[in-house]
Amino acid sequence: MPVLTFSSPSPSDETSPPGERSEYCGHPTLREYPDGQPAGQVGQEIYGAGAAMVFATRAFHRIEGAPFVIFCDHFLRATTRLDANTLSVKIDGEDNYFADFVLLRDGRRQLPEAIVRMLNGKVIEPYWRSKDEACYKVPAYTGLVVSW
Repeated sequence: MPVLTFSSPSPSDETSPPGERSEYCGHPTLREYPDGQPAGQVGQEIYGAGAAMVFATRAFHRIEGAPFVIFCDHFLRATTRLDANTLSVKIDGEDNYFADFVLLRDGRRQLPEAIVRMLNGKVIEPYWRSKDEACYKVPAYTGLVVSW
């Protein structure tokens, strides 16, 4: 794990001590890793920070004409409308793991009695159901057919 300080070296002084305030940078910056290597070789600290935003923006899915919104804690690779009340969904996760797949009531509309099945026809029962949501544990790498 990198060491965070509140300054970075100025362009002309690469040896400024950690923790020293600098006019060039007033926020925490990575100075070095615990083994003494300089930071910034991979950039994973910056790229990793954006992952949370990507996951959050792709967790909820509105389906046109459906009385619910889908929440899934894994990426949905594809959604295909089969007819007015049937939807095919492909979840992109890893084998031997499970995903939370939730149907949430959309606004003031009533949550319908939906049927969630795997592509082999096996019906998945919700582990929790209320007037506002139906929660399912489904394989993280699978295709589902949702009908209502």
